[in-house]
Amino acid sequence: MANKLIIVLCALAFGIGIVLWDTNVPSDFSEDSPNAQREEISNFFFTSLDGRNHNLHDFHGKILFINGWFSRCPPCVKEMPEFLELAHKHPYDMVFIALSVDKSKADMLRYIESLPEKTHALTKLDNVFFVHDEGKVISQNLLKIRGFPETVIIDREGRKLYKIHGVIDWLGPKVEKIFSKHSLPDEQDLIHTHDNAL
Repeated sequence: MANKLIIVLCALAFGIGIVLWDTNVPSDFSEDSPNAQREEISNFFFTSLDGRNHNLHDFHGKILFINGWFSRCPPCVKEMPEFLELAHKHPYDMVFIALSVDKSKADMLRYIESLPEKTHALTKLDNVFFVHDEGKVISQNLLKIRGFPETVIIDREGRKLYKIHGVIDWLGPKVEKIFSKHSLPDEQDLIHTHDNAL
């Protein structure tokens, strides 16, 4: 009887452990640290939906959030409205570049058009750029984005600040600290904003 009870308790503990691991595992952050020497990002060029050409140097002095995503990726779609809200909140010191690796530009445009009216309006902000990254030239070849969603955050000097794998609370107070010139959040603080309820 005691042996059966021990087996049942072990099985329950194992099951609970799996549930906790599945719901609380944090985003996988790279080793990049605000206090370490930051890697300078090579300049790259892209064409926005309005047909205008841009390059990374156009945004010197601003914080860049470059997000690798595609329209059939549930966590990518889940976090997109938060990125747009964040860009709306920081019109002068943030640029959001959404690099779509969809097979076709039409898939990306279809997703954008499907957004609710209020969210769709935010896609037209001056500091928001949706880009079809054909052949994954920018996302994978240049920025080394391997999983989706994945976000590279670049500081005001064009250096990589963070590389974030997965979904976090983009509208939370810890992300807000990124916009401070003097008090950057620690990676472990950002990790704890992870929301895995997809």
